[in-house]
Amino acid sequence: MDIARLFKKYGEYLVFFGNIDIRALESNSCIEVDSELNKIYTLVTQGASCMLHSDHSISPKVEYETFCYYLEYGRQMKTR
Repeated sequence: MDIARLFKKYGEYLVFFGNIDIRALESNSCIEVDSELNKIYTLVTQGASCMLHSDHSISPKVEYETFCYYLEYGRQMKTR
């Protein structure tokens, strides 16, 4: 789903959940994780309410360090 389009149309009524591409997490690349989280951060700065989660369950392909990075970076979105 196009979360940016949905935010423009329904943003004042919805809290968005997910929309982080699991493949970015599975790549275990901080650059790809940053790219995915920046999509959400852009909406948060515009007033969107978002709950941090991937578009699917977290798979065993995601390394623990990557998951910790993802969570920490995501938590910082509120304070940047």
